[in-house]
Amino acid sequence: MFVYMNHLEKDIIKFIKNRKCTYIKIMKSENIKKIHEVMFNNGFIDIDCRDGELLHYYGFYNRCIVGNNDEAIKYYNAAIECENSYSMNNLAEIYIEGKCIDQNIDEAKRLFRIAIDPKYENAYMMDKVACMYKNGHIMETDIGEAIRLFKMSVDFGDKNAMYNLANLYYDGVYIDKDIDEAIRFYRLAIEHGDNSAINRLANIYLYGKEINKNVGEAIRLYRIGVEYRNGDSINNLAMMYYNGIHVNRNIDEVIRLYRFGIECDSISAMCNLASMFDMGLHVKKNLNEAKKIYKIAIRHNSPRAMNNLACMYRDRIHNKKPEKAIKLFKMAIEHYYSPAMNNLACMYRNGDELDQNSDEAIRLFKMGIEYGNKSAMNNLAAIYTSGIHKNIDESIRLYEMAIRLDYVPAMNDLAFLYKTGYKINKNVNEAIKLLKMAIELKSGQAMNELAYMYYYGNGVDINVEESIRLFEMAIEHNSSTAMQNLGFIYCNGKYIDKNYDLAAKYYAKYCECENKSFGEYIDINKDIYWADYLHKYWPNKEIMSNKIIMLLLISKNRSENRNLIWMIKGITKIIIKYLATFEKIMDYELILELQQKQMNSKLIEVDLDGDADLSFGHFTSSESLGYLFGSDSE
Repeated sequence: MFVYMNHLEKDIIKFIKNRKCTYIKIMKSENIKKIHEVMFNNGFIDIDCRDGELLHYYGFYNRCIVGNNDEAIKYYNAAIECENSYSMNNLAEIYIEGKCIDQNIDEAKRLFRIAIDPKYENAYMMDKVACMYKNGHIMETDIGEAIRLFKMSVDFGDKNAMYNLANLYYDGVYIDKDIDEAIRFYRLAIEHGDNSAINRLANIYLYGKEINKNVGEAIRLYRIGVEYRNGDSINNLAMMYYNGIHVNRNIDEVIRLYRFGIECDSISAMCNLASMFDMGLHVKKNLNEAKKIYKIAIRHNSPRAMNNLACMYRDRIHNKKPEKAIKLFKMAIEHYYSPAMNNLACMYRNGDELDQNSDEAIRLFKMGIEYGNKSAMNNLAAIYTSGIHKNIDESIRLYEMAIRLDYVPAMNDLAFLYKTGYKINKNVNEAIKLLKMAIELKSGQAMNELAYMYYYGNGVDINVEESIRLFEMAIEHNSSTAMQNLGFIYCNGKYIDKNYDLAAKYYAKYCECENKSFGEYIDINKDIYWADYLHKYWPNKEIMSNKIIMLLLISKNRSENRNLIWMIKGITKIIIKYLATFEKIMDYELILELQQKQMNSKLIEVDLDGDADLSFGHFTSSESLGYLFGSDSE
């Protein structure tokens, strides 16, 4: 039969006749259906053609493009008769699935064993079956056979086998650890173009756990990975610049790398850059940009992006859209993403835009726990601590499960229960043990909590020196509560000499950490005497408003708040001295007017050298009980 052929079809025939294109190139073509039509109409695909590659191609086409499994099996069998090992693999997979034919694992094993025969030189199949023997998947676990097949695959130049063999030697789980041999195979894999080996070897040099740390070599390898468009290398190098680890922090370079990572379809780069714009991490907060990038990641089926965008819709977008948040959480749950399970459970628990449903919350928390979510363990433990679902034994079991996974909030929460005897028998020693565990994991809250116990002698001997050391350590880990507490200690002077300069310094650090304005903080605490000291450390050096000066002169005595307004007869002199520490001096007419109001108000006069309480309110311990209600996002 004569078949009319256009230029495209003629080119197809020409390539096939000259054997210049394989079925793999055909499968990648946008014109795959046209190619198939031309091949079939011109007799290149025939069940009796005895061309194993073309028969395999047609089997693949029917299975994956057309969805005709019966035809696929027929052509795979014909290709196997022509000793095509790839058809052996694909037919074995059909037997494992057991969808269009009865499942037959033994037949699948038989086909896999034939496909790894060295005469076929199929390095891909050798590596694949080696992984089956290593993991005990389909094949019975046999590490010796796995190593034999990995090495055979390496001899045929398979980069995946080189990487897998390197991991075996490095991890030392199935065979004796051999770092030198691991590095040799990593470098061999890199020479054959394996991007994963580049990133893994860079990590080994960066952290230096098994070999001497070599940051320069790590960065060099990451940069090679970036050139090869490896998403992990792009992301890891960006994180180094973001955290300023071994390199100077460079946010512009971070953004450049993440944007390049997005071009390379790196989901991690998408989510990390979106998170920066979402939370304003070292960049100006830009929710629209964050949303746009999250949506790109969602198109790549990223459950992390689904979860994070859901949190935006729930918490941070001006016009909150809880219905969209719920939909995205459920999408992420379909991808078995445990943080979404935890977050949606929290919405049901709290009744956030949903009817409060503790049973559904518990079901979702339990689902999250099945997937190892530590926050879900902690949150469900809190539910079991009190209320209608109270089950103290189960609560403690869940806290301890999370603690075994090094989850710091669980350590702090259980420590709180033991320290206070809340719902369980009081056990201060166990509380201290848990707090010290959390401190080893750099928990600022635990440092502050234990420091508080040492300062007041709660269950331990008073140890002010250790208390101050722990508060200072907590401040290094950005605990604003510790900043406020240490400010109180230097202000109060109960066990140490008063030091108003240090007190003001720590109070100012607290203001900065909590993003409180200078005037707002003074107004809230009604402790104007401190403004002189606080101004020395306040980074923005804001000008004191007239409102605050008025407060100084005409406020009534607030003795019920344990705060005295400090006054002396020479008020004009003091105000001028006080205002001189700022960038603006108020005019004398206003000062005289305020002085007259002071004289009329009959405020208490207090000697500045007296022993009155200068504290900013109450000494604050960590709000541990707040953690009992868990965190809503990760």
